[in-house]
Amino acid sequence: MVLAALIALVTGEVTARIYDLLRYDMPMWTAQSMQTLVFRDSLTIRGLPEGRYKQFVLDRYGFRGPEIDSLPTPGCTRVMALGASETFGFTESDGKNYTAQLADSLRRHGCYEVINAGIMGITGPNLIRFWNLWASRFRPSIVVVYPTPKFYLDDPAPSPLSPQRPHILARPPWWHSRLWDHLHDRIVIPPAIQAWRTRRALARATAGRPASWFFTEVPRDRMEAFGRDLDSLVQTIRSTGALPVVVAHATRYGRTLSENDQRILLGWRLLTPRATAEATLAFEVGAEATIHDIADRRRVPLADADHAMTGHSDYFVDSQHFTDQGAAVLAGLI
Repeated sequence: MVLAALIALVTGEVTARIYDLLRYDMPMWTAQSMQTLVFRDSLTIRGLPEGRYKQFVLDRYGFRGPEIDSLPTPGCTRVMALGASETFGFTESDGKNYTAQLADSLRRHGCYEVINAGIMGITGPNLIRFWNLWASRFRPSIVVVYPTPKFYLDDPAPSPLSPQRPHILARPPWWHSRLWDHLHDRIVIPPAIQAWRTRRALARATAGRPASWFFTEVPRDRMEAFGRDLDSLVQTIRSTGALPVVVAHATRYGRTLSENDQRILLGWRLLTPRATAEATLAFEVGAEATIHDIADRRRVPLADADHAMTGHSDYFVDSQHFTDQGAAVLAGLI
């Protein structure tokens, strides 16, 4: 019985790797995950040049999308999208993230090149470094900035990464199971079990913490840091001659939360366990006001995704990542 189970697991693992090779052109014997698409060098954090994981393919410069030249095509307007996972896109169907749909829409209006420069998990301070030390050299005329406020509730607060030798940010061990990845993508865990697992994980993450450790309301210093970083990014983009377009961050949560919303919010809170659910939602509201204020003061265009999308659960797969429809709405706003 044990031998039969072992043979079944080995066969399943090999089959999963052959599938990845044939479907996604992924090497069979290298360990890969979404995090292997993020590269850190002595200057900044960026996409891995020619990185590949399942349907996610990066070009020679580490941007998601078709190959580009280092400088814009003469006569074309180059648009670059900066942000974290919402910009990179990983919950939408292939070719349906908002930058891809934006490129499709702009084709009707002339020659435009849209570069998806989103990087999974990049925070505000490192987005500034990424622009200054890497992305700005590609000379976009328009830069769309989609900030992620929730990073500022993390512990510790976001800060610039120190220079290190070049390396992939996080490579799984060689024995990491591809079969498990495929099962995880296809097996639907009942909501009650998901909620139970999340509560257990949240209890472990907060065990032994004093009451003073928790954010029960909006922490002023974190909101000020969010505004300071976004303002700095907008100004440094403008200083290069490009036009920044700021997007007001959107989430699925409206004034009233369904049972499903509450379950998803619980999982979202696990990413920043120091903040209560109430503080998390309040921080989003405060961040939108900050984004609007920066757009007004710096006189830059604002795509108000918060007003158009927040509270529409059909636009979101989880708390903040988009369905194909949600990505289309965002592309239209931009």
